Amino acid sequence: MNKPTSEIRGRVAVIKFARTTHLGDDTGELLNPVIDECSGTNLRHFVLDVADVGHLNPHGFAIILGALLRAQGVGGNLVLCNANDRIKQFLESAQAPRKLFNYESVEVAVGALS
Repeated sequence: MNKPTSEIRGRVAVIKFARTTHLGDDTGELLNPVIDECSGTNLRHFVLDVADVGHLNPHGFAIILGALLRAQGVGGNLVLCNANDRIKQFLESAQAPRKLFNYESVEVAVGALS
């Protein structure tokens, strides 16, 4: 899996994974340093763009929830956008809060966090 990239949009960091089949076991190793780097610049809100992700496994979900809790711990939030049906079904079956992944585009997600 490739390291995710981040882009700053106002007070929100947009984190995007390059084409990958899934978010899973190595997700934390890649996602956490990007969140730490952005948090170090006083960014507290994160959009995780999963447009190029095929599916999510339970370990990847745990990493995302951990990142969400870290963001909330500093007064921020983390949401997903561009989730495909497979990822949405997984999140729904895991009873994830709908507000975590109910954004159809980066722009809508950034607007919700701004």
